[in-house]
Amino acid sequence: MSCRMSVQPYSEMRNFFFLLLTLSLFTFTACGDDDATMAELNQDNIVGDWNLTAFNNDASITLDGQPFGDVTSSIANSNAVVSFAADGTWSSTGMYDITIMTTDTTETETVTDGIGSGTYTVTATELSMTGIDAGDEADTETPTVFTVNNFQLNALLDLSGTASETTMDPFFNLTIGADVSTEMTLER
Repeated sequence: MSCRMSVQPYSEMRNFFFLLLTLSLFTFTACGDDDATMAELNQDNIVGDWNLTAFNNDASITLDGQPFGDVTSSIANSNAVVSFAADGTWSSTGMYDITIMTTDTTETETVTDGIGSGTYTVTATELSMTGIDAGDEADTETPTVFTVNNFQLNALLDLSGTASETTMDPFFNLTIGADVSTEMTLER
């Protein structure tokens, strides 16, 4: 059975892939190496405001289990601030430009309402956050677990994570999968 797609459904499908990428970017299962020379992260020394300076993502997309393509995204012009409170909640404000690149397209959008809000927990090697949405209004309450790659007290919090997610597209009745890796940097 062949299927023809007009420009309108292709545009809707591309927008759906952007939404899927954004959702999957924030449901990570983290892994990484510990750095013995970095400061020990704990809830007391994460509390306060952090500037979002980097958010880079790579994703491989599948449709019904078959490779569809790769997507890369990164942010620029960020004035987004992530605020961690002592009660275990976090919030964000500010804006940034996100550029999303595939093999044949590049799109840049401005996100104006931070990356969400929710709760967080912290250990010496991991930061777990709920409520990340990156401006797509699709908050996830499943914690995003980031590995702490580098923590410098009152200066730098460098994080990484990976995720695999599968969802069903009701418009095209396709199973869409995404394997995503990300790096996020917060600075004071």
